[in-house]
Parts: sequence; C-alpha cells; structure tokens
Amino acid sequence: MEVQALLPEITNNFLEDYLISCGVNDVGIYLSADLNCVDSPFQYIDMDKAVLRLQNAIKKKEKIGILIDSDADGILSSALLYSFLKKYLNVKDIVIYNHIGKQHGLIQNEQENIISQIVQSDISLLFCPDSASNDVEQVNLLKEYGVDVIILDHHEIEKINSNAIVINHHRSKNLNTALSGCGVTFKFVQAYSQKMDIDIKNQYYDMVAISLVTDMCNMTSLENHALFKYGINNITNPMIKAMIEEYSFRDISPYNIAWSISPKINSVFRAGTLEDKNNFFYCFVEERPIFQGLDICEFCHKNQRKIVNTLTKELNSNLEKYDNVIIGFAFNEETVYNGLIANKIAGANHKTTLVIRETQDKYMGSLRSPIDIANKINDTGLALCQGHLQACGIELEKNKLNDLVEWFNHQTFSIKKNVSAIIEAKQITQSLCQIIENNKDLWNSSEAAKITKPKFYITFSNDSYNIYTNRTTTIKFNVNGTNIIKFRAKKEDVALIEKEDCKIEAIITLSINEWNGNKYPQAIIEEWEIVPTTKNSTLYDNNNWACNW
Repeated sequence: MEVQALLPEITNNFLEDYLISCGVNDVGIYLSADLNCVDSPFQYIDMDKAVLRLQNAIKKKEKIGILIDSDADGILSSALLYSFLKKYLNVKDIVIYNHIGKQHGLIQNEQENIISQIVQSDISLLFCPDSASNDVEQVNLLKEYGVDVIILDHHEIEKINSNAIVINHHRSKNLNTALSGCGVTFKFVQAYSQKMDIDIKNQYYDMVAISLVTDMCNMTSLENHALFKYGINNITNPMIKAMIEEYSFRDISPYNIAWSISPKINSVFRAGTLEDKNNFFYCFVEERPIFQGLDICEFCHKNQRKIVNTLTKELNSNLEKYDNVIIGFAFNEETVYNGLIANKIAGANHKTTLVIRETQDKYMGSLRSPIDIANKINDTGLALCQGHLQACGIELEKNKLNDLVEWFNHQTFSIKKNVSAIIEAKQITQSLCQIIENNKDLWNSSEAAKITKPKFYITFSNDSYNIYTNRTTTIKFNVNGTNIIKFRAKKEDVALIEKEDCKIEAIITLSINEWNGNKYPQAIIEEWEIVPTTKNSTLYDNNNWACNW
C-alpha cells in the first residue's frame, strides 16, 4: 500500500499542524469563527437591483415561480426562498418547477420543455436558485415572453447573462467563492430582510449548513466554517431535524451528514418520480407531513441502490479495460445513475472509470477516479471534465475517444492514498483521540471540502487478536495495548489471519470508546492490505476504496 502523508510527523500540536496542512491560514481565527466573519450580502453585485425587483413584484402581487435544481443544494436553496416568501412576505401564489429527470437549470432536454412550462404558468418573475448563471439563450427567450429572471447561483460564470439579474459571488471581488447555492440564496434573503427591516432571527442557517456539506464546498473558507458551525447548532427546519434524528443518529458532524443525509436527498432526484420530488420539496417548507418526506427518502434510496447494483452488474460484462482506465458504455435511460455506477466500478478496480453514453456527435457521462485526474485530462484538450478532480462529468467528441485511451495508457499513475500522517501504535493516545473526537464539526468526507476526517497509516502484525461473530464479524487486534478494530470483516479476511502470520498495512481513523463509564482510545480500520509473511504466500489486498458520490 502506497500512501502520501500530509504531515511529516505527529506532534503535540496535531490539530494546528493538520489544519494548516489542509489550507487554513490562521488556525486561531478559524476555530473561533462566528457570524462576524461572513460577507455582507450587499457586497454582491446587483443585490440592490434584485431586492428592488422583488419589492415591485410584492407591491403588484405578481405571480412568482421558483425553478428547483436537481440536487440537495438545489432543493435547500429553493425551499429557503419559498419559505421566506410565504412566511415573511405573505406571497400566496408561488409556482415551483421540478425537472422530470436530474437536469439542471433552464436547459431544454428530450424529457421536458421547461421553458414552455414556465411561460404557460403565467408567471412574471422567476427565481433560479443554485443554477442558470450560464443559461443565456433560455433567459433571453423568457424575457421575450415577459418573464424576468433572478439568478441566485454559485457556479462559475462562463457567459454574460445580461437579461437576468445574476447574484453570484464569482461576479464580485474579495467574496467567498466557495459558498453554496443555498448560501447565495440566503444572502439575497438577508439583503431583502435588512432593506425591509424584517427580523428572520436564526432562520435558514441550518439549511445553509447542510448545503455546504452536501455540495462538498471548500471548508477552509472562514465564512463557510462560521456558517456551518452556527447553522448546525441552530436547527429550525423540521425536515432537517427529522433527517438528522432518523439517519445520522443525532451526529451532526459534516462527515456523518455526508454519508447519511446527502445520499438520501440526492436519491430522490435520481430515483424519484416528479410527484415524489414535489412532495419532498413541500416537506421542507412544512406543507406536507415530515413522515412523508422520510418515506420518500427511504423508498428512493432503496430503489436507487437496487437499480445501481443491477446496472453495474450488466455493465461489468461489457467493460473495456485498459492499462490505466476502464470504459463502460451506458444506455440513455441510465444517465442519472452513471456517476454512481462509475464509482462502484472504480472502487472495485482501483482505476479511473468512465461511464459514458453516445449522443449524436459526442460521448457524455461520468468519471470517477482514485486520483486527481480531471485537470490533467482537460490539459490534453481531448475531453472536458467539469466538477471535482476525482468525480466529475466528462464529454468528448467521438473521434477522440481512442486518443484519450492512448493518453491514459502512456501515463504512469502512482495511486497513493492520502493520509494525515504515518502513526505507530504507541502514538494512539487518549489525548490524540480526544482531540479528533472533540472537533467532529471540522471533519468532512470529501477531499473537495479540503478538511477531511484525519486518517492514519499504520503497520502491525496479527500476534494478538480476538474474533467476534454476530450478524457480522469483527476482528479486534491488540497492538501494544491499543485496540485496532476491523468491523464487517469478510470470511476470507478471517481465514487468512487465522491461518497465516501476517503483516497488516491499514488506514485507520481514531476515536474514543466509552465503556462502563471509562474512556479508551481506539482505532478503526477503514481499508487494509494483509501481507502473509509465511514463505510462498501471496499478498491479499482487501482495500474497500469507496466514496459517497
């Protein structure tokens, strides 16, 4: 197992050392961040113009529409705005638009004509939270039909959208450009409230906090950290509160939210019907019972898992496997699941995977990789990757696919696993484990967020261990008095460890185990390689590399 450690050693200042290595400039200021650290909404270009346009709409009792973007950040953004319009501005007539599939913004597609829907609903003002910054042609068309558009977005701007009022931090200097779409929407709500002297108290910070995690925003940002910390400690939205209690067992760390809540919300937009999406939205704005929202989440997530497993199994038999890349060709109806399928295949093979579908002149789809690869592909000019470095959408012209495969085959990739530091068993102290436990609100699951839950590389032998079997099998190693635990061990793991003398290379996380009123340091194995040391034995690789995209 090859690893790359952020820190050269573990010192008594682990927390400060680690945060600096993640990109935090001033650890003292960062840890004490509060709402005094956030940007003023009026630093956003055209914010006054957007506020004035809504004021006029309220005075004239215009019909208002909200386009819901098809992911967690999108539904949170739209629900925040809808709730504000209803609760504080007493707007009666609001039309919502959900996509049939997992489309984004105002772009037309074969399944629906979103522009036609908007025009036919006879609105005069459309809000596009978390989308549409670059949808110039569609905005121009709506303008011709007498529909004004206010965009509240955080995506990078590639085109000038002069017929819309665009509120986007990328237009202004010295703003936090890592804020989520929900965060930008909240800025607009704050600006309107301040202009009209409306006291929204501590409403909506919780929605911003959840969106920062679900959209994998850069959490080294002082503003993002302050907003998350305040929002997660001031939960006011009943749907969010119910999801935390139901799915994350009241653990409100970013890491746990990303694994427990984010996949549930996103599954509604992949596996849910249009009716599911609409009802789910209304649960967030307290116009449907909470239990209905939980039921929709549970059903869609189970259905998504079943579909992805089936499609992955079908695709596995027709994969094109090369030295450094795997390519799977998906059918059009599988589009919304391409990223999840690519992730499963990449995880099983430890190799960059493209799951793409054929269009008229292009291949389009999803890329997942165990290494940072997107920018390198973009540099070749053979394909366009948009998203994160290890998880993104990809498109390329059909005649360039062979060239891209050839480029991959000529690369020498060193797949090193990122860890915080290399550790010895004697360094797994209660003090270090308590530091990690006490700062759960800092740790994220995605490397895109920059500050991930600390992971450590350790080697040890299987000299002393116990095996516990119930519904699953747990192996507990005792290494110099420290418990190192592997949950859900596979049968072949157990057989090898019982049969052979082994060297174990593992990536672990640290925590505190409380038992009978006492606290003990412990290490949990996230992934490992078991190397038999007996002559003529072979390496056993049991890495369970996976991500929660």
